[in-house]
Amino acid sequence: MNNSKNNQRLTGVMLYVIAITFAALTIFLQVVPIETASYFQSKFVISSSKFVYLSSLFFIPYSFMQLPGGMLFDKYGLKYILPVCIGVTLIGTSIYWYATNAWLIGGGRIISGLGCSVAYISGIYAATKYFPSRRLPLLIGILEAFSTLGSIVAAKPLHWLIKTCGWNMAGVIIIGFCIGLSGLALIFTRHLTNEDPKASRQESFIGLMKQTISLLKNRNLLLIFFYSFCTWLIIMSFAGYWLKDYMIAVHHYNEQTALKLVEIYWTSFLITSLIVGYYIHDHHIAIKAILCLSLIGFVAYLSMAVPIIFSYITIIFIAVAGGVSGTGVIIAFALLPRFTPPAMNGTAVALNNTFVVLGGYFGQVLFGLILGKFNLDHYLQGIISKHGIEPHFYSAMLIYVVFATCSLVSAFLILTRNTSSLQVDQHIVVQL
Repeated sequence: MNNSKNNQRLTGVMLYVIAITFAALTIFLQVVPIETASYFQSKFVISSSKFVYLSSLFFIPYSFMQLPGGMLFDKYGLKYILPVCIGVTLIGTSIYWYATNAWLIGGGRIISGLGCSVAYISGIYAATKYFPSRRLPLLIGILEAFSTLGSIVAAKPLHWLIKTCGWNMAGVIIIGFCIGLSGLALIFTRHLTNEDPKASRQESFIGLMKQTISLLKNRNLLLIFFYSFCTWLIIMSFAGYWLKDYMIAVHHYNEQTALKLVEIYWTSFLITSLIVGYYIHDHHIAIKAILCLSLIGFVAYLSMAVPIIFSYITIIFIAVAGGVSGTGVIIAFALLPRFTPPAMNGTAVALNNTFVVLGGYFGQVLFGLILGKFNLDHYLQGIISKHGIEPHFYSAMLIYVVFATCSLVSAFLILTRNTSSLQVDQHIVVQL
């Protein structure tokens, strides 16, 4: 009996590790265009805007598959979904890296987005199934921190790998990593059974969809979804793609320094993720913390709206503050069980992650559109350019002030709805 429990515990730990590694791979693939853009733009003679449109196609299937993915986990568990999706990601990554024309860039990104769509859900699903519920905030913090390693690797380390080993060998290493992860997933899921009550439910997808619609009637959940959308829009648009170009165009840093600032942003996010996950063990603290983190983000991005060229030290402080503020997303995910029945946890996570990835896609595209179409300096009679600031990038940066404000407002509403009476909707059955 003890051996059986030990084996089950080991399997659970390994599945969680595989899932968070898959999540790290997913964030790596989301951010990888920041370093591969120049190669593809030069190879296929395409503009920066067109490459953004092609690379951001990743987020379309990624977004639309969140809800079906969560429902599949609630119905079937990890056994088939995890290894299959890692395999699909492997195919998409191979097509992208060795694309022979611009259309294959988009095709590879679509397939990768499809495969990666369940990565984050699988990490939280494994955490809720194989670990005590009191550990959930910490496990989500570890998941976020580990995922952030993917974004860090996609900056200077990937730049070094391509420069040192060459494009083709870098692709072999990345694809080899995908193959290894796929093999581990097959090994540790092959003995899983459908003994878990979540995995054996015979409920139809129509029934699941009706329950999903009921979740969208919960105002607390809607506020969390909106907060997550706005917060991740900033993170994945700014640090996930445009931060490097912004630092080069506006503050005149070289590529190496700009990539270092990208690393600083994501490193602050990584470290704070672990701290937040460790200390946020009570929903009262969580709700207050999400407001504090939103306020930090609001101040950071409002500072960047000031039309001056900042010193390098000031830019570092702002990058750190931006990374710290983004960890409110961890708290948002950790709050979901408080407002969701246990049998719907996977679906609730999927819904929230849908808003998260839609925010990332919308933010990247919106920044590019404003960058090419709108110039605030035009309406201010050249005041911005007089300060030596590139006006188009400055104009696009203002969207982060808008969405940081939205994050702050939604966090404030979450706080005011839940701290006065500490009463929540009737279907709540679990607390952090």
